[in-house]
Amino acid sequence: MQKNRIDDAPHALAGYETMRTYNHLGKAVLDISSWLRKKGVRCQPNHPLGGLVSYVPLAGKAGLGWQGMNGLLITPEFGQRQRIAPIYIEHPIFSFTDKDPTQFSWIERYCENCKRCLDECPGDAIQETKKIYNDHIETIGRLARCLDPIKCHPVFSRFEGCSICVKVCPFSRGNGIYQIIEKKMTS
Repeated sequence: MQKNRIDDAPHALAGYETMRTYNHLGKAVLDISSWLRKKGVRCQPNHPLGGLVSYVPLAGKAGLGWQGMNGLLITPEFGQRQRIAPIYIEHPIFSFTDKDPTQFSWIERYCENCKRCLDECPGDAIQETKKIYNDHIETIGRLARCLDPIKCHPVFSRFEGCSICVKVCPFSRGNGIYQIIEKKMTS
């Protein structure tokens, strides 16, 4: 998502950028799935606004990043300024990736100290401690998050994509900030 638009949160430009990204990614997973099907791969796309599973733990399991306090994926490239959507396939076409999640655990320690998203959330949807929302999923384990989606959704809807938590997250600044924070937290 474009930083200058997200920095307008919670106003219209940030909402537009959030919805533009969801729309663009939704079309992309449909297009990719169509292409895969033409190649004989049975698959099912899921829209980035939600689907069969929680995407962030899957992305973490694949080694793409780590779940921030607000429940969104933090990656080295974009901080929290991205959305994700899976395409489920019947048979593996790529080698299985099972990254060691501890490579990103320093992010959780950083979030516990930062708490900017918690302080700025207009819906009081981000809690200080994680709550378990699924006790055990095979190969993934226990899922927990600080975000209360019941409190988040009304504000998200009112602003057509609130994005305040993304705006205030230090990881979303860009310009190598991820690497700077990582160096401070791991040295």
